[in-house]
Amino acid sequence: MQRLEAKHKVSWRDPDETYETAVCSFARKLLDTKNDFLKAFIPFQQKVAWCGIVNSLTQLTLKCTSPGIQDIYQGTELWDLTLVDPDNRQPVDYEERHRLLTTMIAENKANAKEMLHKLSQNPFDGKIKLWLTYTLLNLRKKNHELFLQGNYIPLNTEGELKNNLMAYARIFKEKGLLVVVPLVTADLSYKPYGEYLKDLDWESTRIILPENAKGDCNNILTGEKHITNGSLKASEVFRDISVGLMVNW
Repeated sequence: MQRLEAKHKVSWRDPDETYETAVCSFARKLLDTKNDFLKAFIPFQQKVAWCGIVNSLTQLTLKCTSPGIQDIYQGTELWDLTLVDPDNRQPVDYEERHRLLTTMIAENKANAKEMLHKLSQNPFDGKIKLWLTYTLLNLRKKNHELFLQGNYIPLNTEGELKNNLMAYARIFKEKGLLVVVPLVTADLSYKPYGEYLKDLDWESTRIILPENAKGDCNNILTGEKHITNGSLKASEVFRDISVGLMVNW
C-alpha cells in the first residue's frame, strides 16, 4: 500500500489494473478472519489505534487553543482514514454529523460527565472527536478576545511523568484558560503504566499553575470543579478524557 501511495508502481493518472488487483488481493487475504496473521495483528493494531486517538485529540486541542487561527478541514470532524488525492476527495455526510451532534448536545445537557464517559469508553466511532471539535469552536466563539489577544504562558510540570505532559495558559484580563495534553503516549502504553493511556496511573504528576491563578478551575468538558492549591493533578485532568480544558480562575 505504501508503494501505491508513493506512486512507485502506479498512480491515479496512470493506472495498472494488474498490479492494483494483485495488491488488493494480498490485502484481502491478510484480513481474512481465518488467517493466523489477523489474529496476531489485531492486538497490535488496537494499541496503535488508541495512541492515534489520543494524538488526534491532542493535536485538535493544540491547534484550537494555541496562538493563531485554526484550520479544520470539513469532513474530518470524525475519524478520517482516507489516503491523499483522490481518496480524500469524497463527499461529506453532513446529515450524519448533524444527527450525531444534535444527540450529543441533548445528552450533554442531561449529564455532561456521563456523556463524556460514554464517548471515551468507545472512541472508535469518532463521536468523541466531533464533540471535542464542537466544544473547542464554541469556546473560541464565546471568548474570541482571549484567543486573539490573550497571552500564552507555558506552564511547568512536576512528577514522574512530567515529560509526558504539555500545559499552558491563555490569559486575557480576567479570563483564563488552562490547556493540558499528554505527550509521547506510545511510550506509556506498556506495563507498568497500563496497556492503554486510559489505564495510566499518573501518580504524583501535576501541573504548576501561574502565580496569578485565581480560585479553583472549572472543567469545560465535564462541568466539574477542580480544587487547586497552586497546582493541578494530572490524574484529575485526564480522569474522563485525554485532554484538559479548564476555565474561570
